[in-house]
Formats: sequence, structure tokens, C-alpha cells
Amino acid sequence: MLQAMGFDESYKVGYSQFRDLIQDVVGGEDGKILTEMDLLKAFQDAAQIQLAPDDYAPFLTNQDIPNSEDILEPQDFCATFVIPLGKEADNVQISALCRAFQANVDIAYVDGREDDSTTGKARFIPFRSVINEDADPITLLYRPGHYDILVVEK
Repeated sequence: MLQAMGFDESYKVGYSQFRDLIQDVVGGEDGKILTEMDLLKAFQDAAQIQLAPDDYAPFLTNQDIPNSEDILEPQDFCATFVIPLGKEADNVQISALCRAFQANVDIAYVDGREDDSTTGKARFIPFRSVINEDADPITLLYRPGHYDILVVEK
């Protein structure tokens, strides 16, 4: 999929340079902030959105402006909100990752919106892979700024 969108192994060179820079600033191997897998996931996500633009087009809005109705082209959306480091993954990116990796994800939102502020309960939003809808989901807890992996006991 990455090759179909023009991404080649060159991202590894950029990753190595970026990693070295961060290690110089933070200090040593313990300062590893980004993994090669993180960068690969961003490219995979961007490729998925660009290979199926009709599936995502209505949702490719400017995520920096709340309730924006400005629709971006898939390439512009990916260049601005998917590939850059430090951008938060929103529903579009999570949906694309589920499809690209054929995985299911349930996200528990604890962000002070709707149900959780009045009932003290998290809102669970399911994201399903079209190919593997019945597979057990990975459960994540979203708190503003990051996601935590939750282990669901059965």
C-alpha cells in the first residue's frame, strides 16, 4: 500500500536523522520519543486515506478549527494532520488505521464531554475493520493529549 502511494523506504533515513536529533536534545537512548513503527503507521494511515478518498472525503475537515465545515483534499489533509508528528489522531485517522491494519478498536473517551461529565462513565466508540469485524478489539482510553491501552478482562 505504501509503495502504491509513492512512499518508499526513504522514510527510514528521515527517521534516523530525526531520532539522532532528539537523542542529542534529550540525551541518550532513553530519550527515544518516536519509533520507526510510529512513522510507518503515519504513512500507512495517509496511504489508506488517499487510496480510498471517497470513503473519507466528507470527514477531511480542518481539525485545527472546531466544527469546521471546510473540506480538504485527501493529500492536503494527510500532509497537515496525518503525517506530521505531534498531531492527535482523530476519528478519520483511527478509522483508516483500523482498515489498513485490519484491526478493531474501541475507544473510551474521558474528555469531559457528554455522558462522562454527568454520569462518571466513559463513552465507548467502536471502530471496526470491514474485513475483520468480529475480531476482538484493542481497547484504548482517550484522555486529552494521549491514548492508553486498556486490558479488558472477560
